[in-house]
Amino acid sequence: ALVRELRNLNYPRIHDKLEEIWGSFREISADKQVQIDAYKRIYFAGGSTPGNAMEGRAVFVRACQQCHVLFGTGGAVGPDITGSDRSNLDYLLQNIVDPNAVIPHDYRSTEIETTDGRVITGIVKERQGDALKVTTATETMLVANDIIESEHQGELSMMPEGLLLPFTDQE
Repeated sequence: ALVRELRNLNYPRIHDKLEEIWGSFREISADKQVQIDAYKRIYFAGGSTPGNAMEGRAVFVRACQQCHVLFGTGGAVGPDITGSDRSNLDYLLQNIVDPNAVIPHDYRSTEIETTDGRVITGIVKERQGDALKVTTATETMLVANDIIESEHQGELSMMPEGLLLPFTDQE
């Protein structure tokens, strides 16, 4: 949220420093804004209220838990969302509907090609002396530096788009 606020100041020097130090960000695309507006209409029409913590937890388990931690449970691919601004509907929808609009460097996907022809896509969590610790959607692994043929950090998040599409209005 703070990065979005700083970006909205429209000072080129701040914009450049944020991109250099923190990560990439862009305006939400028009098609994604249409989706966000549709979900807001559902929410305010009562489609998602009143909330139900147990049913909400079930939705989290189905769509988010593989990659995100919430209250100590979940995967370590994406950020721990326990302390995120979960009560802010705009924040939630912007991050879920358009996960590539704001991406810290720490969560940009990296594609690694190995000397034996494998391609590993994941988040580089740590650079150890002779290896990279990489977390993919399904596992965390060490990749020895001597088998890395190429490494490219992309401009996209590991978080897929369209996560809300399979859910009912109440969910």
